[in-house]
Amino acid sequence: MPESFALPASWAAVLAAQGQGLDLAWEPSELAKLAGEGAAAERLFHAALQVRLAETLGHTRLATEGPAAPAWLGALGPLPAGLKVEPGLAGFVGGPDEITPLVEGEGWIATGRSVELERRFAAAILARLSDVGAVDVPDALLDAPIELNSEQRSAVRLAARSRLAVVTGGPGTGKTSIVAALLRVFAGAAIALTAPTGKAAQRMGLAVPGLEPLTLHRLLGWRSRRGDWRHHAGHPLAADLVIVDEASMVDQELMARLLDALKPEARLVLLGDADQLPSVGSGAVLRDLVGALPAVVARLEKSYRMDASDQAGRAILSYAKQVRGGIAEETGLPVRLSVEAMAGQGVELLRPDALPELVKAWRARITALEGYEALVRIEHACDATGFEPASTAAMQALMDHHGRFRLLALLQEGPSLTGAADLNAALHTLAWPLNGRGLQRDLPFYSGEPVMMVRNDYGRGLFNGDQGLVVKVRREGAGRREVVFWKEGRPVAFSLGSLMPDLTLAYALTVHKAQGSEFDAVAVVLPSADHPLLTRQNLYTALTRARKHALIVGDPALPPLASRKEERRVTGLVELLTQSRSR
Repeated sequence: MPESFALPASWAAVLAAQGQGLDLAWEPSELAKLAGEGAAAERLFHAALQVRLAETLGHTRLATEGPAAPAWLGALGPLPAGLKVEPGLAGFVGGPDEITPLVEGEGWIATGRSVELERRFAAAILARLSDVGAVDVPDALLDAPIELNSEQRSAVRLAARSRLAVVTGGPGTGKTSIVAALLRVFAGAAIALTAPTGKAAQRMGLAVPGLEPLTLHRLLGWRSRRGDWRHHAGHPLAADLVIVDEASMVDQELMARLLDALKPEARLVLLGDADQLPSVGSGAVLRDLVGALPAVVARLEKSYRMDASDQAGRAILSYAKQVRGGIAEETGLPVRLSVEAMAGQGVELLRPDALPELVKAWRARITALEGYEALVRIEHACDATGFEPASTAAMQALMDHHGRFRLLALLQEGPSLTGAADLNAALHTLAWPLNGRGLQRDLPFYSGEPVMMVRNDYGRGLFNGDQGLVVKVRREGAGRREVVFWKEGRPVAFSLGSLMPDLTLAYALTVHKAQGSEFDAVAVVLPSADHPLLTRQNLYTALTRARKHALIVGDPALPPLASRKEERRVTGLVELLTQSRSR
């Protein structure tokens, strides 16, 4: 990086506060070098760095004015506005209709690549808004085996008459029942079920047996060695109907890839919760489509997961709605000073100084399963046909047990046990006594511990977010620790050593990683103070993972603060969709 573009220490602090390092400046620096070494090139560097930071935070464009402009705007150099008329930057910064590295519009600036992607994506969406021949939906298909309510019936009929249907609703509002009904309505058609993560696809398959859901990367045929996709406009998917679950987790670029790979006459149904966290990647596709295209949106309000007739479920549902609406109050939660004082149902708040006590109590909860010690120490015989039924049952009992409750953290790394990594490390240390002595103390994973994939392994068919269990396995007389994942309803073991770089402990998950999951109870660990991730969507998503008990751990002032901080992705999709339709 040229010295003229070196980052001051104050800039490094700004980047660090947003979870970024100095490497973020490399691309902006390379672009600025093409413009020379003068003042104009330095302005280009400042602007490109701020746009790059906005993209890493999920925006497709950087707002340069108004309430959507980020708090850090201008802390990384001059405001990035008026650049398209800057002498010396012709060809580097242009207007919305120009093809340049940076594009400046009214009150925003973005990369030319992002603007072009968004424009193509909007055009693909608009092309799907015309109705196709409606498929008949007999009432009998909506009455059995589960009778759909009026909201669900409307959603099925929308999908039966349109090439694009968006179904949004909170947890437990019956989106899976809609998928099952669509499979009956479109019986005989080529149907593809898909989800953004392996975990979400696996849950979809368990709820809708008979058709294997694939991750979007597998469906579209991502070829990592070649860096391209098998399916695209020139080689479209054979499916007549594609149903995407957990669509809020799909970023704009991947969704654009999906639309590009659909046959013109194919139907696309997107299911998800537009109020949940947006995708890790750029954009907020589900939210934007719900806001811009009401004619193709079906809303589900009735929740079956958190039964309103159940006092605990009603309390979670009520408080989650307050958080979603931005009206959560500090006085709205019972505050507990210790773990012993907890009621264990509904929504409670535990003071943060009790967090070490909670970790010990969580370990006690894990070991409370009847026969837990024996289950952890079993050495499971495995041959070419797999595991014996007794071993399968024992491993399933442990997996089901871990699946009933989970620690959730907004942060991956945080001080004083406020991050998922430290929570996992603390529980791992407490697990040591059941796993031997001596050198065993330093093993990264012990038998009986839950683990999660953090990267895709296409060769083994394992995907980011897949959850498994470390077990002792005996093969041909030799014992070793392996990791078991469930495939097609049975446990399949893999060498722990070969997967080690791709695994992490899963006693605690970040809220992002927990999307698409549900538990009887969760403990939501908040940061020790205000933080960019302390937002309405993060807290709402965390709370709605719980069926019976949602424990919030943190300062009582933080949940109301999170409720008031809505994460608004700055994109151009709504504008493109609404302007095009009004012409």
